[in-house]
Amino acid sequence: MNSITTDISESPAIGKKVNTILEPQRFQRFLQNFVLVWLDPSLDESSDDVKNSIQYLRNITTFIAIFTDVEQCVDYISDIIDEHVFMIVADPLGRHLISDIEIHTWLQLDSIYVLHNKPSTQK
Repeated sequence: MNSITTDISESPAIGKKVNTILEPQRFQRFLQNFVLVWLDPSLDESSDDVKNSIQYLRNITTFIAIFTDVEQCVDYISDIIDEHVFMIVADPLGRHLISDIEIHTWLQLDSIYVLHNKPSTQK
């Protein structure tokens, strides 16, 4: 069986190793039906780390919606109907978003990944 493996362990934005194995046809259908949304009010798109992270994520999907304004991001996600949304959000905003905004009503939201900017002290 032919399969595609995506390893995001080397991404500067994502610290844990994740492997996804999907059949090529299923993988292509999946990519056509999802939107990656990145919300971080302090995001500096001119930073090399951010540029590298965006480039890495573009290897997974060609479309990344980047927001620094919460309200614009919420409006954007609320308007999505036919795609699944995977969201990257900076902490502590991620905690606020999860607890204060009624995201449980967003049927299109598949996953939220909270990005911690502090280096981990765990080994």
